[in-house]
Amino acid sequence: MTRAALYARFSTDRQDPLTIDDQLRQCEEYCIKKGMTVVATIADEAISGATSKTRPGVQRLLDLVKGGKIDVIVCTSLDRLTRDPELNEKLLKVLPYHGVETHFTQRDGIMTPLESRLRAIVSAEQLDDVRVKTWQGQRGHHLRGKAVAGVAYGYKVTIQHDAKGDRIPGLREVDPEEAEVVRRIFKDYSLGESPRAIARALNEEKIPGPSGYEWRDTTIRGHKKRGTGILNNETYIGLRVWNRQKYLKNPETEKRNSRVNDSSVHETVEVPELRIVDQELWDRVKVKQSLRTKIVEETAGNKLTGNKRPAYIFSGLIECGPCGGPYAIMGENRYGCTNHRKDRGCDNGRSVMRSELEQRVNSAIPGALLTPALIEDIRANVARQVAAAAGQPGQDAKDLRARLRKVQKEIDNLMLAFKAGARSATMIEEMAKADKVKADLAAQIEKIKTGGDPSRAKVQVPVINPSMLRIAGQALADAAGDGSDHDSAREWREMARSMIQKIVVHPLKTRGVALEVHGRLAVMLAAVEAWNAEEARLQRSFLAEYVKLREKGKFVTAEDRIRFLQDMNVQIERRKRSFERFQLTVVAGAGFEPATFRL
Repeated sequence: MTRAALYARFSTDRQDPLTIDDQLRQCEEYCIKKGMTVVATIADEAISGATSKTRPGVQRLLDLVKGGKIDVIVCTSLDRLTRDPELNEKLLKVLPYHGVETHFTQRDGIMTPLESRLRAIVSAEQLDDVRVKTWQGQRGHHLRGKAVAGVAYGYKVTIQHDAKGDRIPGLREVDPEEAEVVRRIFKDYSLGESPRAIARALNEEKIPGPSGYEWRDTTIRGHKKRGTGILNNETYIGLRVWNRQKYLKNPETEKRNSRVNDSSVHETVEVPELRIVDQELWDRVKVKQSLRTKIVEETAGNKLTGNKRPAYIFSGLIECGPCGGPYAIMGENRYGCTNHRKDRGCDNGRSVMRSELEQRVNSAIPGALLTPALIEDIRANVARQVAAAAGQPGQDAKDLRARLRKVQKEIDNLMLAFKAGARSATMIEEMAKADKVKADLAAQIEKIKTGGDPSRAKVQVPVINPSMLRIAGQALADAAGDGSDHDSAREWREMARSMIQKIVVHPLKTRGVALEVHGRLAVMLAAVEAWNAEEARLQRSFLAEYVKLREKGKFVTAEDRIRFLQDMNVQIERRKRSFERFQLTVVAGAGFEPATFRL
């Protein structure tokens, strides 16, 4: 009697599919009709027919064929067995060699080789067509402001229905509890915490991660270019980006591999209602990521330590004067030349206590780096570079055109409402305002086209606050000796580290070492400018609070108002000494020569 193996497959890539049970029932009825004995029943569920190596059922089927245990394979149709022309060709050679036939219930018999080849090609084309249509559908869904992917951490699904009563897919809203965790992650990272430390702290506090799992450092760190991970999700600043990457099947392994798309094909839409992280905090995190990436690239030769957080304030910044090799902790909390210790041709055996080195460097920062002459030199350099940047209208014109498109869309929406009968005085006023904004933007774009860049008039050279220089210098001098772990102390230490480009250790003739410190001057200016912005922000905040309290009748007498203003000034002065919001961005980019001094 003929021995038959039944095979069924079910996947979501088929329209109007039969279930696996339906397929197997049809195959069993066919075997009874033809007088065959069923010796094996094999099924692959939720696996594409475009693969063979990753389908365990097909591999088992081939084992039965090669082992001579079956005479016939019974399927409902060819696309259940394969949609891959290459696998089809293999089956057309392997099965006859082992004397095995393939029967299809929908044909009530055997398919000719020619028809089999044609059907395999058509099935492969159908897969490509589905792939293209799926991509187009996702793109349209994204451009309409809807979410294409799953629910990201910090958000939840919004339930809304259309006029027909059907649920509208792809709607999201901010989850308040998870949003607070997102802000905490961004703040901790900006203060110098590593993703691993952040994940550990969240797990210790029993805060569930995405999908209820424990937090992992990779969940937070993600992949910057691919836009994955908490720190790289631009939805947190009100931007939804789609088409960052594509997937290609490896013909050898039959597994999908992702490829990062060029930024020119990314599709971005604004979703301001989904913003969780303010722009300032986002920018600080991006700067911190860039600095850490640079450190990793500079230390790429040591794969074991290249991506670790510095153990001490100046770890990784110290090098040997004679050989240029790294100085590292050698034992008993002393820095020494690693090339000398490993006998790599350096005779500098001089070491220095870590506490002594940190004290000498930090105490010298205010006097040696933050001098009026150097700051004035930086200011002049910044002025030249800002003025030069003002002569490049390309980006300004692009931003203006984007704003013009947005205003035009608002006008179109107002016109639709106007035609529908909504003709209130408020709407007419809004239309007049929008038309005026549109005219102003068009005029600015026209000026740029004719060579008159309106952004030139807005160029401002950073203002140096001398009093802040003394405060910053003293705080940085105290940073190394402060062993506390509160936010302010951690950020001051990060600031002190970022100001140092490198520390070169030179052995003296008799005993001890001389330290040659190279400083990043642009970062110093950024620190000073950050306080100017912070002071203005605090004053605006206090003014808003003053207006709010006055409306509530809290100020009965003039003394009440004076007391409030005095408290405001006290808090601003106190904030200067525990300044938590240093911007580590380089104000004018590259182009500054480092300051160097010897201790």
